Amino acid sequence: MDLYWSRIRNLRFKAYTSHLLPPSKTGGEYIITQTVTDIYNEAGTASARILVIDPEVRITNIDAGKNFPLDSTHAISYSATNAKEIQFFVDGKELLSDRLIFGNLGLGNHTVFARAIYSVVDKTGNQVLHTKDTEPIQFLVRDIRPPPEIQLRFPAYNTRLMRGVTYTLEADVSSTSPPITESYWELNGTRLASNTFTVTKDMPSIFTIRYTAKNQDNMEKTVSTIGT
Repeated sequence: MDLYWSRIRNLRFKAYTSHLLPPSKTGGEYIITQTVTDIYNEAGTASARILVIDPEVRITNIDAGKNFPLDSTHAISYSATNAKEIQFFVDGKELLSDRLIFGNLGLGNHTVFARAIYSVVDKTGNQVLHTKDTEPIQFLVRDIRPPPEIQLRFPAYNTRLMRGVTYTLEADVSSTSPPITESYWELNGTRLASNTFTVTKDMPSIFTIRYTAKNQDNMEKTVSTIGT
């Protein structure tokens, strides 16, 4: 009696009782099909759907060397597709939530990393847990004031602008202390030389405008809006 396995995407291989699946080069959903043919040329088929993953986890809103005020908190954002659970560790100790409370950490340098936990099947078919850690990220807690406050005045969200017209961008910015040392505008990620720009014919129909202000403690705040 012949026994063979097949997968979608035209990947096929043979076995007589069982076979180790060949490693997949790309993640995604696959269908494993087993077909058995007897001596009378009658066939039976059974299928199972499996998900192949490439574990990857990232912390998306903390950059290495970033400064945080002592009297503030920060919710950690992350990316970990298909993870069953995510854990965060600061200075080698697990956090009870996804929020950093800098007053509890104290002044100085600290290190954070994330651990994603995946529920997978091992080579023998048993359900096991697989973990993947991010690279450690070092940040600095300082006794400094919060970042500046920004209120965009123009353009407002979803403002319709006309091609060929030059516009002046406007924002209100304030800082309790220390003073603002730098501010700038960006259009679709490109820094503008001033607070004016002209809507050109080759600009996309939807674009993003961002305003960033930084104070003397190197604390910055960015606010963005979308125009059409």
